[in-house]
Amino acid sequence: EEDENEDDASFSNEKKKSIYIFAVAALGLAGGYAIMQMNTMREEKKNLKTQKVSYTGKADIGGPWKLQDMEGNTVTHKDLKGYYYLIYFGFCNCPDICPLSLQKVSKALEHIRKMPEYRYIRLKTLFVSVDPDRDTPKRMKKFLSYFDKSIIGLTGKSNDDPDLKNMMKRFRIYASKIELDENPRKPGEKKPYTLDHTIITYLMDDSNNYLTHLGSNLSDRDMASIIVDAVLQNERAKAKGERD
Repeated sequence: EEDENEDDASFSNEKKKSIYIFAVAALGLAGGYAIMQMNTMREEKKNLKTQKVSYTGKADIGGPWKLQDMEGNTVTHKDLKGYYYLIYFGFCNCPDICPLSLQKVSKALEHIRKMPEYRYIRLKTLFVSVDPDRDTPKRMKKFLSYFDKSIIGLTGKSNDDPDLKNMMKRFRIYASKIELDENPRKPGEKKPYTLDHTIITYLMDDSNNYLTHLGSNLSDRDMASIIVDAVLQNERAKAKGERD
C-alpha cells in the first residue's frame, strides 16, 4: 500500500512537473510569437513609410475640371498642361487638419527645391476650397499667406457649384457639413458649421493623369522623396516609350 502511495505521489509530482514545463514552454512560445509580430509590424510600418512609387497613371482619379482662382479668373486642367501638380482639398475655417497638411506640403516643397533633381521638375501646387460660401478670395489669400507662396488657391461660385461638385467627384473627395452647437454671432447669419472632408494630397502628372497620392501619415521629407521619385520615374517611362 505504501508503494502504491509512493507511486501515486510520484505520478502526481511528475504530472505537476510536466504541466509546469508545458506552461513555461507555452509562455515562451507566446512571448516569442508576440515579439515576432511586433518586429513584423515595425518592419511593415517602416516599409510603408519609406516605400517608393512603382505605379503611374492607372487609378481612375482626376480628369477635366474648371474652377476660379482668387482673382476671379477661370482656371482649368488645360492651364496646367506640361506641369506636374499637387492638389489638396480643404477649407479656410478648418481648425487643424488643413493647416497641418498645407504646412507639411510647404515643407516638402522646400525640401524639393534643395534637391539637385529639382531643375528637371515642373511642379505646381493647388489648394481647392470645398467651402466657397465662406472662403471668399480675400479670405483665401489671407489663409494661404501662412504657407508656401507658390500655392494656388482655387474655388467654386458656391458650395453647390456644379463645377466644384464635378471636380470633387472626379477626385473622389467627400465633404459633409456638420452644424455646430452654437448660435449665430449676428442676427440673420446662418448657423455655424464645420466640414468633414477627405484628407489626401494627390500628385497628378503633366498630362493631368493621376500619378500617386500622399497620405497624412507621411513626414514632409518622405513626401518630398515620394514626389521626386514619382516624377522622375514617370519621366523615365515616357522617355522609354518614346524610344520604343
